[in-house]
Amino acid sequence: MTTRHLSSYISMVASGCILFLARGLRIWSEGTGNKVVLWNPTTKEFNAIPPSPFESFSPPAELNFKAAIEFRANPILHGFGYDCVRDDYKLIRHTCIDYCFPDSSDLLIGMPSDRDLSLLQDKSLNPFWEIYSLRSNSWNKLDADMPRCRQYCNGFVTNGVNTDGVCHWLHLDSENNYVGACLISFNLRNMVFTNTLIPSFIGANWAKLMVLNGSIALITYHEKITTFNISVLGELGVKESWIKLFIVGPLPCVHIPIGVGKKGEIFLRKKDDELAWIDLNTNTIEELGFKGNRYNWRGQIVTYTKSLLPIERISY
Repeated sequence: MTTRHLSSYISMVASGCILFLARGLRIWSEGTGNKVVLWNPTTKEFNAIPPSPFESFSPPAELNFKAAIEFRANPILHGFGYDCVRDDYKLIRHTCIDYCFPDSSDLLIGMPSDRDLSLLQDKSLNPFWEIYSLRSNSWNKLDADMPRCRQYCNGFVTNGVNTDGVCHWLHLDSENNYVGACLISFNLRNMVFTNTLIPSFIGANWAKLMVLNGSIALITYHEKITTFNISVLGELGVKESWIKLFIVGPLPCVHIPIGVGKKGEIFLRKKDDELAWIDLNTNTIEELGFKGNRYNWRGQIVTYTKSLLPIERISY
């Protein structure tokens, strides 16, 4: 891996986003997750994570499709964190194999036959989990059957957080009115995941995980009543251990929340596009003096701990 200064790469990642953080390091992704960068904002160094060998997908020869077909790996990042047992940084993602028939517009030669369509059910084309180790600079498939997240699910931000070497994300089923919505927690040390059902948030228009005083918290926003609810999880795997800490509002000036700060501050965009934050102690709103892009509703609040350790030292 080659460590370079961030300025030489900025044109490439300008359209990307910061997804995860651990011990002062950031994971920056372009698009859905095919191009991933490890970045230290303090030293301004970055390191391009090598592509997974599983991205260059070719179907088994014995499938022998008659129609022309193209395959593409579609990975979605789910977590990044530090494994203190092995002194290793790890990244986990879920990869689907998408396909298309490029000649399907030609009804004589391009349309897939019933046989071709049945071959697409082969288990070699099933989605899979994979994990990257910075220590070994390699990718490996995971033998795991975990619910995945969807990056944006009808306004819900399902991308997760990391606490003490455990990656957490939301699994939501919008087609079933979010019944069975749950928190998935994957332990990077023992490669075991835990499923925790979450309280019903029917009527909420926005939801996001956050870390509040070291605990996993879920914040939801109800647009009709312009109110935030903040709940904290007491024990992984126990639905009944969710405790509702705050109900904030009504706040009719709010358009949409965009993130949470280190001390639990809620950052938001107002209806006039002004960026502001809510102090939960005083229940007051203070403007930041900046306006958001009204044509891009997505936003991120990123906090980190400074680390002066060069990435090339971390890369062993």
